[in-house]
Parts: sequence; C-alpha cells; structure tokens
Amino acid sequence: MKADVKIEPLSEATLNETIDLSRRLFPLEPPEYSPKVCFLASLAPEKYRGFFEGLGITQANYWVARTENGKVVGVAGLYSSKGDEAEAYWGGWGGVDENFRGQGIFSALAKFVVQKAKDDGKKFLRLYTSTHPNEADAQRFYDTHGFVITKREPLQIGDKTFEKLYRELKL
Repeated sequence: MKADVKIEPLSEATLNETIDLSRRLFPLEPPEYSPKVCFLASLAPEKYRGFFEGLGITQANYWVARTENGKVVGVAGLYSSKGDEAEAYWGGWGGVDENFRGQGIFSALAKFVVQKAKDDGKKFLRLYTSTHPNEADAQRFYDTHGFVITKREPLQIGDKTFEKLYRELKL
C-alpha cells in the first residue's frame, strides 16, 4: 500500500513532532549530537554556528513527510561538510515511523533529497549508517538503490561492537 504524503521543509510548526519521531527512530544517539540538536541548528544556524563548526558542517536542511491529516511520519536531511561541500551532500537523520513503513515513504524522501542534490549540482550523495540490527531495513534500501560502501570502521554502542558504514551514490 502506498501512502499519500506531502514532503515539506522542517519548520517550527513541525519541529516538536519531528523531534518525537526522531527519538523513536534513533534511540541510541548521544544527546550532544542528537537529531533534536541538528534540527534546531538547521532552523537557527546563526544561533548554532559553533555546533556546526565543531562538526565541520557548513549548512543543513531537513524535510518531513506528512500525511493528509498533517501527521509527521518521516524525515530526511542534507548537509554540507567542509571537506567535500563542492562535490557532495551528506544525508542526515532519515527515517520513517515504524507504523508507516512499507508504504513508499522513505523512497519518496530519498528521491526528493537525491533530486535536490542533483539540482544543486552535486556529484555524490554520501551518508553513513551502521550494522546495528535497528538499521537492517536501511541497509537493504541502500544496497538496492545504488549506495555503495566506501569505508568501514568499528562502532561501539554500549558493550557491543558494530560497523559504521560509509556509503555513496554517484549522481
């Protein structure tokens, strides 16, 4: 079943609902680099300039997927990194509410950010994920949509070790 959603920029009006969604999607993220902080920084970049500079980010933008009744059911972002901002965007904090998966929402968000990267003249869309079981669906999506693994490194989460996977899509 395909959901009918509208993709729109993250805004003050959708911020709290998007933060709540991100807490469910990314429960293991450390507070200092949580989706919440990234979303807030994207809406007020001057206020969070030091945060972005510390991460080497020059800009960040997020979009939400909303149902016909206005419920935020997905999120996706793009950011520029100082090291490769001329050639690439990085995907950030992308996911869909568990109750709305399998309806093409993540595909619609991915198609949207890929087109945005192309429109902005980028050559690559890069991202990183992990081999944590919570990201298994994402790994299948990236594998089937042409995102190749370019680098692997150990990732410690609690007492378990996983791999951090860097991926790239040539646009």
